[in-house]
Amino acid sequence: MFSGLGAKRDTIAISIGLFFVCAVIFIVYLPGLGATFLLDDYATLPYLTEWGHIANLTELKHFILNGFTGPTGRPVSLLSFAANASSWPDNPAPFLFVNIVLHLANVILLFLFLIVLFAELKVNHQTARYLALIAAAVWGAHPYHVSSVLYIIQRMVVLEAFFNLAAICLYLIARRTLLRGNLMLGGAALLGSGVLAVLALLSKENAVLIPLQLWLIEALLLNSGAQDSPATRWVRRVAIILPSLVVLIYLANRLGKNLLYLLEHGRELPSRREFSMFERLMTEARILGDYLQNIIIPKGQTAGVFHDGYVISASIWSPISTIVWMLVHGCFAGLAVVFRKRFQIFCFGVLWFYVNHILESSVVMLELKFEHRNYIPSLGIILAISWFIINWVNSKRYKVFGGLILFSMCLAFLFFRVSLWGQPEKAVGVWVQENPRSSRALESAAVIYSKAPDGHIMALKMLERSYKLQNANPLVGLKYYAYACRLGAEVDDVDLAEIEKELVRSRLDWQAIPVLELLLESFGSEACEQITIARFRGLVNAVSNNRKYKRTRVPMYAEDLMARVELLHGEPQVAKSLYVDSNYTKPLKLVMSQALLLASHGQLDGAAYILHKGIQDAKEADRFVIEQAEEMLSKIVKDL
Repeated sequence: MFSGLGAKRDTIAISIGLFFVCAVIFIVYLPGLGATFLLDDYATLPYLTEWGHIANLTELKHFILNGFTGPTGRPVSLLSFAANASSWPDNPAPFLFVNIVLHLANVILLFLFLIVLFAELKVNHQTARYLALIAAAVWGAHPYHVSSVLYIIQRMVVLEAFFNLAAICLYLIARRTLLRGNLMLGGAALLGSGVLAVLALLSKENAVLIPLQLWLIEALLLNSGAQDSPATRWVRRVAIILPSLVVLIYLANRLGKNLLYLLEHGRELPSRREFSMFERLMTEARILGDYLQNIIIPKGQTAGVFHDGYVISASIWSPISTIVWMLVHGCFAGLAVVFRKRFQIFCFGVLWFYVNHILESSVVMLELKFEHRNYIPSLGIILAISWFIINWVNSKRYKVFGGLILFSMCLAFLFFRVSLWGQPEKAVGVWVQENPRSSRALESAAVIYSKAPDGHIMALKMLERSYKLQNANPLVGLKYYAYACRLGAEVDDVDLAEIEKELVRSRLDWQAIPVLELLLESFGSEACEQITIARFRGLVNAVSNNRKYKRTRVPMYAEDLMARVELLHGEPQVAKSLYVDSNYTKPLKLVMSQALLLASHGQLDGAAYILHKGIQDAKEADRFVIEQAEEMLSKIVKDL
C-alpha cells in the first residue's frame, strides 16, 4: 500500500515538474515575440496576401498546394501559416507565438516518447520518469533551438518534429499492442502512426528518416531482450527496414554517381553550389563537430541563422580540424556500436544524433550549416547527458539537483539568446560580428537598419560590405546600387552588365522582384547613370530566364515589371500587349493595379479586357475585392 502511495506521489511530482518546465520555458521565450521576419520568411509568407487575404477554401487550397520550398511543397506547414495570414507582413508576434506553443507541445511529446520507450526497455519506473523529465526539460530549454523556434519559417522543422515524435509514440504503443495479440487494435495504432509520419513528411522532407529512427529503436529494444513476435517482425521488415533501405540506397546512389564521374572525368559532378560533394562531406565533419560542441556546452550567442560564409574544407588536412573531427566522429559512432549492449541508452543517444544527420549532413547538396538541423538530432546527445547524470549519481536528491543545474544553465543561456532575438537591431549587429563573412547577415542587417529613422547610412554600409564579399549574390550588388541611388550616393564599383550575366544562373532568391522594383524607382536619379530602359529590360529578362525561378511566381511579377517599364518608356501599346497576352492566372488585386496603370495611360480597352478576365478567373475570391473590381470595370467601360 505504501509503495503504491509513493508511486502516486512520484507521478504527481513528475506531472507538476513537467508543467513547471513548460511554464518556465514559455515565460523565457516571451521576449522573443519582439523578433522579426528574416531571410526565407520572405520567400514563402508573402503569398499569404497574394489574393488580398485568404477568405475561402479556394484561396486556402491555392496557398497550401502551391508551395515550392521542398519536393512535397510542405502543405501541412503552409496550412499552419495560413492560420496567421492576417498578421502578415506587419506583425510577426502571432507567428512566433504559435511556434513557441508548438515547441512546448514537442517537449511534452518527447517526455511521453521517452516514458513509453523506457517502459519497453523495462527501465526502473522511477528512474525512467526522472530521466525522461530531465531530458525533455533540457532539450526544451536548450538555447541551440532558438533559431528553430524564433525563425518563423522554421515552424516547418518544429511541426515536422511534432508529427515525428507523435508517430514514434504511437508506433511503440502499436508494437506493445501487437505483442499482446490484439492485431486489430495494434493495426489501427500502426496505421495512425503511418498517417502521422505522412503529416510529418508533408511538413518537411527530413521525415523520411522516421523509418531509420524506428529501426534504431527496434535495435535498442531487441538488444535489451524485449519481446518479439511474428507480427512485429513483419512490421519491422515491411514498414521499417524496407523504407530505410530505400533512403540508404538513395544516398549511396548519389555518392556512387559522383565517385564514378570522378573516376571517369577526373573531377566531381558539376554542382550549383560553391563546393563539390566530397568537399561538402569533409566540411560537414567539422560542422557536426560544431553542432556537438554547441549542444554539449550551451552558448549565449551564435551566428544565428547566418552560416553562408563557412570555410569549406579543401582536403582532410585543410583545415587540420577536418581530419580531427572525422576521427572523433568515427570513434564516437564506433564506440556507440561496440558498447550498445552495455550502455544501451547512452549509445542509443549518440547513434540517434548521427542517424538523424545522415540526410542533411551528407551527400545531398544542401547548404552547409543551419542550427535548426539539430532540432531532432540534439535530443540524442541530451538524452545521453541526462542518462549520465541519472546513472552516475547515487543519491536521488543529487540526481534531481544535477538535472536542475543543467536545466537552469540552459535557461540562463536561453534567456540571453531569446532576449537578443527580441531586439532585431541589436541582434543583427551581433550576428554580423559572429560571422563577418556572411553576406546574408549583412543583408539582413541592412533590411533592419533601413527601417530605423536614422539607419539608412548604416544600411548602405552593410550592403556595400555584403557586395564586396567573394560569395556575394549578384542581387546584393543590384540592391546596393539601387539603395545608393535612392540616397543620392554615387556608386562606381558596381557593373550592372556583369550582374545581368550572373543573374541568369544565380541561386533562387526571394529578393529578386523587390530589388528590381527598388531599381525601377531609381530611374531618373543623377547618381545612377547605368540604369537605362535597355539595361532594366535585360536585368528583368535575366531573372525570368533563370530556371531556378520556374516553379515560383517570380516570372509572373517580372512580366508585370516589364510592362511597367514600357509604360515609363512611353510605350503603352507594348505594355498592353504584355498584359493582354499574359498566360498567368493572377491575383485579382494585381490585375486591378495593372488595369489602373493601363487606364491611366489611355489604354482603356486593354484595361477593360484584363479586368474582365481577372474577375472571371477569380469568381471565388473575396467578395469585397470582386465588387471593387466590378465597380472599376464599369467606370472604365463608361469612359470608353
